[in-house]
Amino acid sequence: MNKIVFAIILAFLVINLHDLNNWYYSAIGDEYATFIYSKSIATGELSPNIFSQKGVYNVIPTLSSYYQATIMKLLGIDVFGWKAGHVLLTASTIFGLYLLTKKLFNQNIALLSTWFYSSNHLIWAYVHTGYSNIESLFPFIFSLTAFYYNKFFLSGILAALGFYTFYTSRITFLVILFLIFLVHSKHHIFRVFLYFFLGFALLIF
Repeated sequence: MNKIVFAIILAFLVINLHDLNNWYYSAIGDEYATFIYSKSIATGELSPNIFSQKGVYNVIPTLSSYYQATIMKLLGIDVFGWKAGHVLLTASTIFGLYLLTKKLFNQNIALLSTWFYSSNHLIWAYVHTGYSNIESLFPFIFSLTAFYYNKFFLSGILAALGFYTFYTSRITFLVILFLIFLVHSKHHIFRVFLYFFLGFALLIF
């Protein structure tokens, strides 16, 4: 990993992890239902179908809460463990964005875009809430990255993952389909689509 990217990710983690328990972020909107649901999974009180679409509020996929519950088991079944999961997940997308923009442009642009992305105040705000919205970035960025590195099967799996995290990431599937027809010649479209769809079907069905 590029040393600058590593430093950016480390700075992101330090800045966003150190104050997760601050009272200022203690009650924002309706996110505490996700905490209660994830905590119940972490403590064994609930064990819903991991592929269910009817988790928190009967609309957020259950896998989202299983992820938070897993991090809570590692870092503490409390507010910090609950919110830290999204800080870690978002930090990983910084590296994904770096790989994507480096492939599309060059390293200088990749470093610049990584810096702007990781310092975005809206991202900082969302990782402090514990709510699931921010999860959409993971399947979207990594599916695009896999696609542009010609890992079409993996891109399909990651696009399908969008159907099991926060529901706005489902747009990933349509974006990749559009890119298949936009980027590839008619001689390669079928092969690319086949690999992508097989990866997608593996997880979605």
